[in-house]
Amino acid sequence: MSPGETVSFEEQSFENIIFFHVRELRRILRGASVSSILSPLERRRLICYGVLIRKGRGKYVQYTISKNATYILEKGHLHAH
Repeated sequence: MSPGETVSFEEQSFENIIFFHVRELRRILRGASVSSILSPLERRRLICYGVLIRKGRGKYVQYTISKNATYILEKGHLHAH
């Protein structure tokens, strides 16, 4: 982020939740099982923030990390807090 550029509250909240779960999210990007890493509450919270995307239901559920979250994780675009 360049000097003088502002970040909206939503963008900062999005980055904060990624920063808080950075280790777990990076493990998921490397192929680890979401359900073995994150509790149901954490999964719901990350879905609400748009970090995780859930597809399917029951035993057919699949979780993926959103494109925006993946971009931040892979490029290291987490702002200093």
